[in-house]
Amino acid sequence: MSIEHEFTRWLRRNDKSFVENLRFAIKAWQSVEFSLNTKYEIIIEWISEQDLLQDGDVVVEDFVELLTLKVHPGIVGQQIKRQFVEWLLNLAKRHCNVPGVAVTRKWPEILKLLIEFELLQDLYRVDYELNARTYAAVFQCYEEYLIPMRNGTPFLFNHESEFLMSVFNTLKDYIKLCADISKYEKCFTKFTIEPFVRVLLELRQNSLDLFEQLVEVERLLTKESSGFDAALRVVKMPLYVRLMVLESSLVNRKCMPEFVQELINRGFNDFFSLLKSSQDPGLVLNVAAYTLEIFNRHDINLNMKMNDNNKTILEYLGFELYNGIKQYTDTHTLEVLLLLRAALRLNPLLLEQKVFELTACIMLAPKSNDHEEKHSFEEYLVLLMDMFRRLSRAEKFVANLLKAIKERVAFVEFDSGKVIKAKSPERMPSPAKKKKKLFYTDEKEIQLCLRMMFDDVFKPLDKSKCESVTTIIPTDHTFAKLQNFWPSRSAGAAFSKLITSLMSKPSLVIWKTLLFSLKDILEMSATNLDLDEKTLFLFDFHAALLSQYFAGCKLMEQYETHLDAISSQRQFSFEILELFGKFLLEREHQIRLMSSFLELCYSTACFELTLLYYKADSCLDESLNFSKYVEEMHSYLSPQEWVLVEQRVVNFGKPNCKFLLQRLQLQRVQAKMLLLSQATNLQYSVFPTLSNDPVLVNLMLQSPHAEWMIAQLEIKEKELIAKHILTNLDLLSIASHDLQLLELVTLAIFENLSQAIASKRSILKSLTSYFEKIRQCTEIGACEELIKNLIEIVIARSEGDYKVKSVNRTKIQNALQLLGQLPIGQLRRQRKTIAFTVELALYRDLKTAQEGDLAAQTLEIIKDLLHFGQRLFIFKYFTTESLLKVLPADNCWELYEYFFSTIKDEEKGTEQFLDGLATILFNSQCSNMLTAAERRLLMISIETLNSVSGVSAKRLRKHLNTFLEIFIAYVKNYFSSEHNDRTTKSDKKFVQNTLSGFIYYANSILAKQSNAADDNINIPEIDEDFRRVVKTYIGHSVSKERNSKGLAE
Repeated sequence: MSIEHEFTRWLRRNDKSFVENLRFAIKAWQSVEFSLNTKYEIIIEWISEQDLLQDGDVVVEDFVELLTLKVHPGIVGQQIKRQFVEWLLNLAKRHCNVPGVAVTRKWPEILKLLIEFELLQDLYRVDYELNARTYAAVFQCYEEYLIPMRNGTPFLFNHESEFLMSVFNTLKDYIKLCADISKYEKCFTKFTIEPFVRVLLELRQNSLDLFEQLVEVERLLTKESSGFDAALRVVKMPLYVRLMVLESSLVNRKCMPEFVQELINRGFNDFFSLLKSSQDPGLVLNVAAYTLEIFNRHDINLNMKMNDNNKTILEYLGFELYNGIKQYTDTHTLEVLLLLRAALRLNPLLLEQKVFELTACIMLAPKSNDHEEKHSFEEYLVLLMDMFRRLSRAEKFVANLLKAIKERVAFVEFDSGKVIKAKSPERMPSPAKKKKKLFYTDEKEIQLCLRMMFDDVFKPLDKSKCESVTTIIPTDHTFAKLQNFWPSRSAGAAFSKLITSLMSKPSLVIWKTLLFSLKDILEMSATNLDLDEKTLFLFDFHAALLSQYFAGCKLMEQYETHLDAISSQRQFSFEILELFGKFLLEREHQIRLMSSFLELCYSTACFELTLLYYKADSCLDESLNFSKYVEEMHSYLSPQEWVLVEQRVVNFGKPNCKFLLQRLQLQRVQAKMLLLSQATNLQYSVFPTLSNDPVLVNLMLQSPHAEWMIAQLEIKEKELIAKHILTNLDLLSIASHDLQLLELVTLAIFENLSQAIASKRSILKSLTSYFEKIRQCTEIGACEELIKNLIEIVIARSEGDYKVKSVNRTKIQNALQLLGQLPIGQLRRQRKTIAFTVELALYRDLKTAQEGDLAAQTLEIIKDLLHFGQRLFIFKYFTTESLLKVLPADNCWELYEYFFSTIKDEEKGTEQFLDGLATILFNSQCSNMLTAAERRLLMISIETLNSVSGVSAKRLRKHLNTFLEIFIAYVKNYFSSEHNDRTTKSDKKFVQNTLSGFIYYANSILAKQSNAADDNINIPEIDEDFRRVVKTYIGHSVSKERNSKGLAE
């Protein structure tokens, strides 16, 4: 038997597995001693015959070792090597995507090494198709590996990019060494380009963009191709591949006119006929939009001439696009919007001649409730106005848009209040659910690839481009019927921004254009008593544009140089509103028409008020006279006609319509407050108007100008507002914007609290007679006298016994909740002191009535009152004895902690308070009746006075010795022989309660001994009793520390 046959028999041993035989083969390959020249060919041929291998038989480490072995390529025949490559490709096809098995990078790694296998390099250099198929298998297996990562699996960017860059670099090196690049390009396009593109799309989904690699590969493959051939190659590819390769080709050849012209000619030629013949026009429109976005991304020159005619690319594309999309605005609105947005981004002049007709068609097309479509529509309108702003053609935009809308509206039937059901084309399948067979691409997968590409390109517009320029436009409910045609929040705000950017002359032209257009509508509809939906839409649209014009207008900044033109326009606006109002009253009540009229009245008056308010004092023009304007405001209708309008709104109007009328009434009040007060330097009173109309008061408090208006009111008017707020609690936050109003609301709540206590002996009830004086009191001296009177009543009534039998718990609970919501701590000091006194009276009443929970809630409000805002001088108004009587320390200890925290700031009456407290504590100690609360007061007094610093420290510390003497007497009294019944437990409790004071006492004794020794002064030495007391304190304090550590552990 020859050595070849024996070696083959060893490789085919049935008692050994494939893995064992393969490892034997690798060792034989590497063996220097086994010098059989044909062993390499025998091993490769044997491996190629293993058709029944399972995935588990393919061990990565073994194949990595095999495919990295070094050997001269010519030592194995071409046919056997080709057979080996085909075998491994088929094995990868069978096992790359096994159901139920986790997908790893096993097969891409093996196939990558197959490409780099030294033995196969001569085969790959001559067999372009086999090389292209191998690369295709690498990309297809790698795509299978990437798909599960969409489900949230962490993506290792570095590792993946390293692997791919290795593959790409090998591919690029191979192309550079190709003898016939044109031939290899055909094989690559046939087998490899599609999986290559799919991998790039999957990577893009994982936020790793390697598009530059495709650009580089395409550059190498097509560097010898003409522009015509390169364009023809792109057009013949599958759709999603074509779009990706199109972009890479544009990057490489965008400066080559021949290629760009041929590409556009083939890509957009017969665009209209392609739409007609296609079963999916939406897809054709999306592809066209994608192509334009790519042109814009890579800055393609559109001014090049086309080959077959004298048109530029810009003119050619504009003609083709208009003819292609004009009939699909109703049926494929979203796709048309994407295409129009792409055209505007590419070049605003692309559709300039037809953009108004298309915009009118889009605006009046039936809309679905699809969010994407609505968002795209709003973005298109914003982008369109931004285009005309940059082109400085705003006047042309307004005039042509109005003309196009009027022409288009005659040919459509629509209901502005109705939306059609959302069109629901077949959505792309979820990437996690899709199952695909290797080396085969079905229709759903093609759609999925297209969706990946479109989502990457059709991104939402930057939010900053459609932000509101002002809060003047209340977009929540304004022109609700126009939301499907001209959304106020987006398009309306963008239109105001467009107007804001204009100089005076273009702004005046637009103002006049809008007024004349509205006049035309009024004249055309003069004979129609019953207005149809189209006419109502036109009225709404014109009123909206005029309102949004006034919201963004800046004419008042340059009125001095254009006074005559502005005055003429104001007079014309007056005439149009007069004509509009009479037109309205000649017909039966129509809610939409009435709402449009009232909106227009309000916005026009807002503009004129701004103009008058900011005019220079030197301007004496009669049309800008304050008094005359206020007198004639809204005078385009007579008072009798306004009464008719009001009757119609009240009887037939909906809530929004009533709101618009009330807003006009409030505007008159605001105008008088704004202009007449400025003209006469006197505060204009609106009390007669407000007192008779609670609805108007409510509207005023809800307006954006509520804070300013409240500041202009007199005290009597603010009292009315305070009462109104307490009946409309949703307006309670308004009170915090004005300090005087906050005081009045707080006082009104106290009045409600006094009514909730029925007992006439109540302290709070006895203060009720002072409430009117509190309102009227404005002088500091009078307020001080009033505070003292109130406190005297509280103290006097607290010293006697009285009973409060019944209280209205619900009413008190509600009032306390309101006080808790108000920032009463920010009141002025005197008013805050009054509030503290009234709260104190309420607290005493509730404690007497045994309403513990309500009393605790009141105490919390008192704490907040003291802690926030200006500090109250409590010691100034209360003696120590009276304070302890009104606020017992055992119930209100947190308040006393606050009181002592103010001592270091030298509050008024501090020293009197300390003297009084020392006297009380001394008397209690002398009578051996020092209570627990008094002991706590003694401890906090010593701690506070020992820690004071600053200028007042020396003066305040003189009180420290007094309190220390009381403390010494207290301690000595406890440890004296009179307390022989003491126990260890009682000693420990005593030490815990007095430890903080004893530390300061012991330190003072030791300091005296030290100072006496230094100065040679004879003082009594520390006696044995003191040592025994110190030892007791040390023992129990150490025990306490150990116990606390044990609990912590």
